[in-house]
Amino acid sequence: RTLCLFFIMAGSFSIVHSQVEAFNSINSEYSLTRSSKIHLAGHLSTPTNRSISQPIVVSLNNRCLDSYFLLDLGKITISIINDQGLSVFNETVLVSVGTRSFIDLSNFPEGVYEIKFRNTEGEELFGFLNI
Repeated sequence: RTLCLFFIMAGSFSIVHSQVEAFNSINSEYSLTRSSKIHLAGHLSTPTNRSISQPIVVSLNNRCLDSYFLLDLGKITISIINDQGLSVFNETVLVSVGTRSFIDLSNFPEGVYEIKFRNTEGEELFGFLNI
């Protein structure tokens, strides 16, 4: 089992890293998991629920980008841009409450990347991740 620890910092662009040791009692091994919460800025319309300012929770867990959508947002394009400004990943997903998107980043070179979530009206949330 892997335990993940997330820290929430409102309005921050920083990437928070935490390391958690997990003990697997079945085979008596320890594992070290690195988990990072990706803080997003920008704006996406949430007409059905104005009480949620950030309708997407994003984290990086062992080179897997996990995006969890808290609201029905319709079509969202997820883009990842490298430090040279080139788009290295694009995917459009139909988002309803509880939709989850996993992106494998294991083949991406180390570096800083920007992630964008854009709706059909052109509004977007964005953040930065360090691989």
